[in-house]
Amino acid sequence: MFDIDDKMINNLLIIQKAVEIYKEKKGSYAGFSFDLVRANGFYASVDESGCSSKIQLAISPDGTKYIAYFPTCMDEKKSSLCIENGAEKGMTADTLIAQKEYHCSPYQDPTIRFGDLDKKMFANAMIAWDEIERYKKAHGSYQGFDVSNTNNKGSFSLKLNDADCSNEIKIDIAKDGKSYRITYNFCLNNKMLCMSNNSQQQPAIVEKKVFSSVTEKCSF
Repeated sequence: MFDIDDKMINNLLIIQKAVEIYKEKKGSYAGFSFDLVRANGFYASVDESGCSSKIQLAISPDGTKYIAYFPTCMDEKKSSLCIENGAEKGMTADTLIAQKEYHCSPYQDPTIRFGDLDKKMFANAMIAWDEIERYKKAHGSYQGFDVSNTNNKGSFSLKLNDADCSNEIKIDIAKDGKSYRITYNFCLNNKMLCMSNNSQQQPAIVEKKVFSSVTEKCSF
């Protein structure tokens, strides 16, 4: 796999040289394609040893920017090797950001990125849990609770958005106002956080595939 990635890195550098020569002649990256690359050993795709990958080339509509990248064989779903105008060499980049933004944004280990996000959302779920219990004490029922009225402002949020994870805290209240359930799907695994009026002092961590649809319960 490393040998294949090394070959593909070399092809990115070939593209970088060819596209810059093209711009010097044309004054723009517009119109550049792999067909214009004339170099020995150049190829835009690889399919060997259980790895299939292809260099993606994107040029901005105004012709002022380009990006070329390919998912690495070692971690094709998460990281790409990427090069863009102004860069002297390729870099390891986030595949989804490269695809969506045509920019070689540095790759982050998802276990670190999502770990931080999940910690924040766990804290926000705990805030929602505290607020709904306060509401019950004041009103005698959970009915009518609206988390947007929470006293905890600042970094509190029901929803997060990341390049590879979009998630939100959901609050379900039973029609009779006697029970509720707060849930949140973790980004990192197949489990979810669940809290309810019968959760005692600890929230439950429940597998998504066995999660109950009964509003007042967090178990299966």
